[in-house]
Order: sequence, then structure tokens, then C-alpha cells
Amino acid sequence: MEDKQFKCRIEELPFLGVFLLTSFNRDKDDFIAFSTDYKEPFATTAKAKITLVEELINPKKLTGEMKKLTQKLRDGFTHCRNFVNKVERYLDKADTDKVALTMAPADFGIKAIRDAVNLKNDEGAVLLLRTLQQNLADNLVVLATKGYTADVQTELKNLIKDLGDDSVAQTLKKKEREALVKNNMGQLNTLWLIMDNLMKDGKAIYKEKDKSKLKDYTYTDLIKDVQLKRKSQKEGDSTTAA
Repeated sequence: MEDKQFKCRIEELPFLGVFLLTSFNRDKDDFIAFSTDYKEPFATTAKAKITLVEELINPKKLTGEMKKLTQKLRDGFTHCRNFVNKVERYLDKADTDKVALTMAPADFGIKAIRDAVNLKNDEGAVLLLRTLQQNLADNLVVLATKGYTADVQTELKNLIKDLGDDSVAQTLKKKEREALVKNNMGQLNTLWLIMDNLMKDGKAIYKEKDKSKLKDYTYTDLIKDVQLKRKSQKEGDSTTAA
């Protein structure tokens, strides 16, 4: 199993490859004049390697399953927020009526749950919900007089189970994807070697000849473009999901 041998983040690698190959296709004649290494099948091989690496990093089936789990979790935590709003009101009613609770309403942990949900700390939110469940169980007799009945407590129990199961499933899917990449790091390193040579040769060709094209083969300029591209894609995905 090989170690990672490239500078950029793993998920940035295929983007970097696409940017470089696009520039190469534009400047192909200059590269072939520089070295016969760039005659076919160079471009075909590079494109195939980019496609392979993209599939290793973002396997379609696994990515689709993860997106479904993520959406299910987000929907579940939306329901969770609505649920704890009601719980908070039951606690306030009990406190206002001087019903004897085992702790102050603020100590039941509702704010911490909201914070964890807002931060998308799914595992932390589930743990905090379990604590809330126990705190409510300890006060179920008195809270039932305000509307928080055993049936509502069962609803919370079921909600926690579903969120916990989905959170674990999501973690396992992430580990599966990480293992796929780790076990195929050699393929990623090979793509980086192709790209690194292309950048070095591009600099040799354009350092004095064309400063504007030189940027297209300079890592620091390329990675900025890659990061902007990825950011715009993420924002587009968020807009679509909304």
C-alpha cells in the first residue's frame, strides 16, 4: 500500500487533472515540439487516468448511498429540532407551575442539542438526545401532567434510534470510501506523476515564451482555480438541495 505522494487534497486531484489536460489540449503542438512523450496516446491515457481516479474518489453507487443517508439525517434532525422545541415548552410549563423537576429546565441539555444539530455534529447530537431522554424519563410522572406523556417519550426513543442507526451507517460508508482510496493510492500517485511532469514541462516551455500560459502550468495558480471551482460546485449543490 503506497503513501500519498502529492501536494493537493485527495478530492482536488481529478479537478487539477482536468484543468491541466484542458490546457494541454490547447497547447498540444508546443508540447509535442518539446518532447515526443506528448504524442498520442498521452492525452487519451491521461484522460482515462483522471476518469479512473474520479471514480475511486467519488464512486457513483457509494456516493449516491451517502447522499441519501445525509438527506435522511438532515430530515431527521429537522424533526428533532421541532421535537425539542415542544419539549422545551413542556419544561417551561412545568417550571412556571412550580412542578417539582429533578433539575432546572436549562439543565436538560436542549441548547447543547440545538448547537450540535446546527454544527451537523450528528454523533454528538445523538449522545445528547440520549441524555435528554433519560432526564425526561426521570421526570415523566410530573411532565405527563403538562402533556409530555409516555407516548411522546416513545416517539423520542424511536427518533433517537433512527438517527443513531443512520449516523452509524453514514460513518461506515465514509470508512468504505476512505478504504477504497487508500487501497488504490498507487493510481492517484500515478496521475500526480503525469500532472507533475506536465507542469514542469509547461514551465520550461512558457517561462519566457508566454507568461499567461505559464500560469496554467503553475501549481499555486492552478490550485486556486481548483478550489474556486469546487466551492462553486458545493454552493450549487446546496442551492439545488434547498
